[in-house]
Amino acid sequence: MHERARRCEPGTRFLEARSQGCVPDRVLSYVNAMDIWMATCLVFVFSSLLEFAAVNVMSRQARSLSSANTSGGKVKAATGVESAMHPWSAERIDRTARVLFPALFLLFNVFYWLAFCVLNLVLLLPPAASSQGLPFHQLWTLIGNASTYNPSIRPDADGPPVTVNCSLYITSLGSVEETSMDYKVTLFLRQRWSDERLALAGPARLGWLDLSPEAAVSVWKPDAYFSNEKTAAPHAGTADNTMLRVFANGDVFYSTRLSLTLDCPMNLRQFPADVVTCSIYLESYSMSTRDIVFRWSLGNPVENSDQITIPEFKLGDKILHEDCTKNFSTGNFTCVRATFSLRRKIGYYMLQIYIPTLLIVIISWAAFWVNMESAPARVALGMTTILTMTTQSSGSRTSLPKLSYATAMDVWMTACMVFVFAAFLEYIAVTYALTNSHDLLLKLAKCKEEEEEEAEVDKKTKETEFGEKVSSLAQGIDNVSRVFFPICFLLFNLLYWSILLLVLNEGGE
Repeated sequence: MHERARRCEPGTRFLEARSQGCVPDRVLSYVNAMDIWMATCLVFVFSSLLEFAAVNVMSRQARSLSSANTSGGKVKAATGVESAMHPWSAERIDRTARVLFPALFLLFNVFYWLAFCVLNLVLLLPPAASSQGLPFHQLWTLIGNASTYNPSIRPDADGPPVTVNCSLYITSLGSVEETSMDYKVTLFLRQRWSDERLALAGPARLGWLDLSPEAAVSVWKPDAYFSNEKTAAPHAGTADNTMLRVFANGDVFYSTRLSLTLDCPMNLRQFPADVVTCSIYLESYSMSTRDIVFRWSLGNPVENSDQITIPEFKLGDKILHEDCTKNFSTGNFTCVRATFSLRRKIGYYMLQIYIPTLLIVIISWAAFWVNMESAPARVALGMTTILTMTTQSSGSRTSLPKLSYATAMDVWMTACMVFVFAAFLEYIAVTYALTNSHDLLLKLAKCKEEEEEEAEVDKKTKETEFGEKVSSLAQGIDNVSRVFFPICFLLFNLLYWSILLLVLNEGGE
């Protein structure tokens, strides 16, 4: 498979892109043919509306002026004044517009489609060759079986280390797994270095030759690997997705397409409002910095396709690339690192977690309006909300690893569980006040009786009074709960969402 064409600089037009051999950027800084068509159609529609408004206004003015002059007996004078004030009457404007608008739109269509066809014919012409190819037999004399070229020895083995310029083009990114803390990526790894053993003699050192994967094994290549990879697989559908280009001056360009599963440690304390920072580490496995040095290519060495879409994340605008040379007991080994950020989209969790649990908490408050003596209804409502919250809490952690710290989602689920459980405890308090407090108040009243005879007389009266006090106490608990629970939950929401929005804004920056 051929190498993907490089992207043009922003603002490059189509004809310029064709001559440069690049693909124009999707974010266009100029007007394209579709924009011209849509803008012109909008102008015609808007002009017809203006014409209708002008005709309407002129007709009203003419009718009002005619009626005013007719009442004064000045019809002829009014007609003269009207014609003097409005040489273009409403009827004349309408007749002119019926011919002018179609004629202008027809002329625009002729000019537009003529230019469109001519431009397409120009673009279909084959582009001129940018350089001349390198004869294969000249290169084979350098790397063939009869040559002294050894692909297992680096260029200039006794000299300074080989400098390898690296770049990445990410074609797909996704499958970010919190449980295993990794992600999958498909990319093009591009490397360029100089091998003087492949340089051709003579003053004209131009052109290049693309080698097949079978012939590419005869050329030395860097032993690059991704140090944070878990699995890696090269692509070989109909053929190996590799390209090796040898230039006449000895430069070598090597590109391969890979699918990787890379490790990505995550801090999930702010989940689901967190920002995941992942890196790609490219290192040399067996050659130390005395033999090889990796460098990022100049310009924009790490690019990503515009078609990358991650349902749960938004890819950051900037990709950092830096050196990360490491020191081991066996020596210093070259390393380059690319770091990018993924900001999690909270919309899914709003619909699946936050809104349902919010409604469950509100439903638990309905028990405060149920009759205190309806024990089955209040118990069933309380137990149902508690079990539903337990199920929601368990489901919210299925996509997370077994963390030793609490996430923002855990704080929300715990608070909702506390509110639901507290609503159930409130009914237990009301039931206790209804069943047990009545007997306790009667015993206290009997101790305060001054005379034994009066106790028998006033017994029924005091029982009634104590019963009313107990009922009013239980009802008071319900009345207070109807206001206290919503206010506390509202204050918690204000605090929670203020902090969460602050975290989201910091992540967006």
